[in-house]
Amino acid sequence: MAENLPKKERQSQIMEAAMKVFTKKGYSSARMDDIVEESGLSKGAIYHHFEGKKDVFLALIGHWETQTFPDFYSRNGMDRSASSTLRDFANEIIKVYKTRSYVFHAEVEFWSLSNQDEEVRKRSQDLYEKIINLFELVINKGMRNKEF
Repeated sequence: MAENLPKKERQSQIMEAAMKVFTKKGYSSARMDDIVEESGLSKGAIYHHFEGKKDVFLALIGHWETQTFPDFYSRNGMDRSASSTLRDFANEIIKVYKTRSYVFHAEVEFWSLSNQDEEVRKRSQDLYEKIINLFELVINKGMRNKEF
C-alpha cells in the first residue's frame, strides 16, 4: 500500500514516473498503465490527480522546469553576480544530467509532440520564453555591472 503523501509530493512522484515512461517509450507508445506500473501506485491514485496521458504530459512541462532547475529563479536576486548565476545554472544542468539524464531525453518528447499538438506547443513556448527572459535579465545585469 502506498504511503500517504501530501498532494504535491504525490504529483511529483507521478511526474517522475511519467517522465521515465515517456523517455523509454515515447509519448505515442506510452500508456497510463505504464505510468501506474512505474510509479507503484494504483490506477485510481493516478487518475485522482490527472485525467489522462495528455494531462500528465502537459503537467510534465511545468514539473520539468521546477524540478530540474529549482534554484535558478531564486538565485537570480540582486545579491548574486550574473556570472555566479550563470555558473550555478550550468553546474545545475551538469548535476541533473549526471543524476537524472532521463529528464533530457524527455525533452526530446516535448519537442516532438509540440510539432503535433497546439496545447503542448503553447506550454513549451511559454516555458522557453520564460527561461530566455531570465537569461536576458542575467546577461543584461552582467553587462551593466561590467562582468561581461
